[in-house]
This record gives sequence, C-alpha cells and structure tokens, in this order.
Amino acid sequence: MPRRKSNTTVYHHTNTTGALKILKSGRIRPSNACFGKGTYVTKMGPQQSKNKIAKNNYDGSPNYWQYHKKLGKTDVAMELKMPRAKITSVNETGRDVYKVKGGISTKFIHRVHFRKKDNQNMFASLSKPKRKKKDNPVRLRF
Repeated sequence: MPRRKSNTTVYHHTNTTGALKILKSGRIRPSNACFGKGTYVTKMGPQQSKNKIAKNNYDGSPNYWQYHKKLGKTDVAMELKMPRAKITSVNETGRDVYKVKGGISTKFIHRVHFRKKDNQNMFASLSKPKRKKKDNPVRLRF
C-alpha cells in the first residue's frame, strides 16, 4: 500500500498588497534572504501577536523588525498545508524559521488570515474554494 505524504501546517506572513499579488500570480515567489534563496515560512500562525511574528521573521533586531511590521508584513498570514519533505528548518538561531526551495504554488494555501492594522486581532479568515482546473490561481469569494 502506498504511503500518504505527511503534511504540516506553516504560515507565510506578508502585507495585503503582497497577498493579493500572490493570489493573482498563483505562487509565492522566493526571496534571497540570510539563509539563501527560497520561500520563508514559520509555524507561528495568526494567533501570535504582530510583534512576536515580526521579531521572529525579521531577525529580532529592533529597527529591522519594527520597520517590517510598519510596512504591514504581519497583516496577512497565508496558511499552507505542505508536505514535510519540502520544508527545511533554518532555525539554528533559535527562531522559528523554515525555508522551501524555490517558490510555493497557491495550491498549498489552505486559508488566508487578514488582521486589523491597529491591533493584534484577526478580522477575517478566508478559506480557499475548491478549484475546478488544476493550474488556475486561487480565487477568493467575498
């Protein structure tokens, strides 16, 4: 009997503009950050505070994480269900940071969580509708 792929939940945090570009293009593009080229994710979900996520994702350096928080980089959490084998831990610095080689298709997006700008609470979580065609980008219904 074939083994089922073992999936795990990770989150890609971004701002609203970035989230809309991801949904429109059909993929999360990789970046070239301190652990090399890839798409960076964390197991820290939207239940965590914006400060905690920004400190984790942006090196803990006060000016750096506060700058990215101000840019809204903690306003949207894209919840991804992905095979564990695609995810590499890079948290030797004590941070909860993982890397996926290359970009990530929107087919792995399970939910998108949006936050209010003025506080820590989520105000909307949108689930992905069932897709009809294999390679179409995700379309959210409001």
